[in-house]
Amino acid sequence: MSDVLTGLAERLNLDAVGHPNNLFNSVVFTLIEDYPGGLQGLLDRFASQGYANHVASWLSDGRNEPLAPEDVLKVCGREGVAALAAKLNLTPERVVTGLAEKLPDLINRLTPSNRVDEAFIRDSLPLLTGRVFG
Repeated sequence: MSDVLTGLAERLNLDAVGHPNNLFNSVVFTLIEDYPGGLQGLLDRFASQGYANHVASWLSDGRNEPLAPEDVLKVCGREGVAALAAKLNLTPERVVTGLAEKLPDLINRLTPSNRVDEAFIRDSLPLLTGRVFG
């Protein structure tokens, strides 16, 4: 892992490459990278689907409101989950489980200033998804 990626992973307190949770981190990062409007678009979608309190908790320093796999399916839709699963060569069930488990915490870590910093997200996601060199 490069020094830049190691520093970023340490800043975000992420699991090491090869750790089982790293797969679920990748699911979250890929969703954010591919979602229309990026992280802000994803957060807006959650808020518009009745999860505004969840989003507020993920952007704050307090406890992160958890998600259930059914919540992820409601917000992302079956087609969206299926497309993400196919892209990552995972089952849709693993995708919704992984997103439900990791999304709140990773959004919290990606927003250390309690707001979405698009420049930070734009610069970080290619490193975190392994697409630094296209």
